[in-house]
Amino acid sequence: MQPAKASTPPEHVPGAKAPYVPPFLAKAGIQAGEWMHTSKFTVRSFMRPDYTLDVRILGCLMNQCHGYSGDLGVLMKRGKLNSDPAIKVPLSPDAIRTTLNKAATDAYDESGTPKEARRPPVLRQNIRRTLAQMEDDGLIDRMRANGELLKLVNLSLGEALAKGLVTPVRDLAQAARKKLNRQLVIYLLAKPRAAKAYNAALVIKGDYLADGKTQSIQLVFDFFPELKAAPEEAAALAANPEARRIFATYEQECSEAKEHARQKAFRALRRLRKPAKAPVSDQQVELFAPDFHAELCRRFQRAGKPVPTKRQAAELASLLHGREAEFLQSLTLEKLRRVQHPGVLPSLADEFLATPAPALPAPRPVLEACPRCANSGLVGVEWDKLPEAVRAVEAGARYCDCNEGSLTHDLVEPERLRRAAGVGRAS
Repeated sequence: MQPAKASTPPEHVPGAKAPYVPPFLAKAGIQAGEWMHTSKFTVRSFMRPDYTLDVRILGCLMNQCHGYSGDLGVLMKRGKLNSDPAIKVPLSPDAIRTTLNKAATDAYDESGTPKEARRPPVLRQNIRRTLAQMEDDGLIDRMRANGELLKLVNLSLGEALAKGLVTPVRDLAQAARKKLNRQLVIYLLAKPRAAKAYNAALVIKGDYLADGKTQSIQLVFDFFPELKAAPEEAAALAANPEARRIFATYEQECSEAKEHARQKAFRALRRLRKPAKAPVSDQQVELFAPDFHAELCRRFQRAGKPVPTKRQAAELASLLHGREAEFLQSLTLEKLRRVQHPGVLPSLADEFLATPAPALPAPRPVLEACPRCANSGLVGVEWDKLPEAVRAVEAGARYCDCNEGSLTHDLVEPERLRRAAGVGRAS
């Protein structure tokens, strides 16, 4: 009986004599010694919700591309019948979003994280934006399939390009990019290209913070510039987990309605910063400078609205942090016409503070009075209510040449026309 011949070890076994490179990596130019073994559990750990969105997507693509011995992102789909075998289909951006949200839910459930401490789910627009950034970084290639998607499953990127089955998205016109529908496929490059540019500054990618602590402080300064003089309070707010959640939600909603998202985040952060703000005391009201209150009342009177009390003006000034003059400039006649009562002043302050201050010339001091009209807009006439100004103009009063005169003209003349037509007479 002859001894059995020793079998030659397969090439894919570590330690085999002949160097082995997986075929899909060999097609990409990877040689022996330029690849490694790892487990899918290690790769899937990058999809946890505590990583930035680009890292999570990269972990998903490594699992769905290289995990299936290819550079095309695929997933297994059941057949129409239970007896039919599962087939590979290209991975879509929406499938990436579903995979990441499921991985986040599983990670939270496994660690016992309460629902109120969890990050919000990933949105579709954030997936698209991050995929575009990853392509600029040279990690992936987005392609438009020119035919049936299933023809791409067993082909490498080079083979698909050679056969004309795909077209790079970066070569398409902007109008064509909006018509991709379900024809977008994603390839993970075994040899990443050089990035278009590297930013030394921290960048928010997707919906989560690239550097949580530092970027949070930058956002705190963006919402509350006055905290630059109080770094300890800014650092405490930036480290607050609830503030981090607010920043993450703000980044998600910015792509749809930036101004609304900013105002919403500002209100939430202000409540978080001062959750139990004490009301203005009677002593603070008495010590409050009357100039701001007088100018505020004058603007409300000219719009035909009830004037705010001194306490309301003092509480408003405590919210503005020294920006009273800029706030008064933002109270245009059109805005005041939409105001029903002075009780909405805190909301107007929120809207004003949430909007970044434009580069404006130095505001005119509140106490600066025109020598001809004393800021009434009518030469030699003082008036408190709109009907008084209308009657004064009908009696022969002249508008002043100053800015207040122009504002009074724009307010009084429409009312005069309505009185002349017998519609909406002033009381």
